[in-house]
Amino acid sequence: WLMPTLCGKNYYNKPAPYYWLTSAMQWLTEDTEFAGRAISVLFSIFAVILAYRLVRKFERKSVAMLAGMMLATCIEFWLLGRYYRMDMPFAVSMWAAIYYFASREIGSVGDRHTRNSCWRGFYFWAAVATLFKGPAGLALPVLAIGAYFLVTGQCRRILEFFNPVGMVIYLLVACPWFVAASIYYPEYFDTFFGRENFKRMT
Repeated sequence: WLMPTLCGKNYYNKPAPYYWLTSAMQWLTEDTEFAGRAISVLFSIFAVILAYRLVRKFERKSVAMLAGMMLATCIEFWLLGRYYRMDMPFAVSMWAAIYYFASREIGSVGDRHTRNSCWRGFYFWAAVATLFKGPAGLALPVLAIGAYFLVTGQCRRILEFFNPVGMVIYLLVACPWFVAASIYYPEYFDTFFGRENFKRMT
């Protein structure tokens, strides 16, 4: 259960949690193909709901529904929503992280409690994305929001990323599996983080 296998060999290319979800769905449905596709479908529905809720914060209901429909009928979105791959869960988890940040920006919320809640949601979903496909689950949302800060002349707000509670949430959610995998399979850390992530990006 700790490490996925492919043709009897340890599969270090991707983290295991996505395969846990598909295995659980397969156990429930007793259908291998449907199980994998169902996970993508469920996350696709979640993405449409997030799109609706985000637009609804600053537009009327009909416009928010249109936004959800536009997303749901995009060809690439529709195709990824049917694939037996972790791409849709990964993308939607990052979208959920950015949703929490965008919700605060749209609402112009300034009180400390709400601000911290938004960053907690951001880091939780970034951690989920990390569990699906690796450190890009945090890096991509951070880059997107960091670029927003730079373009809008709010460079000092980059310090907001260093939210103590949010960072702890990220570590508690994302790190246990990676630590356990690296302990039980010493070659995993270098293979996954070195070859599959750092070397691919550089």
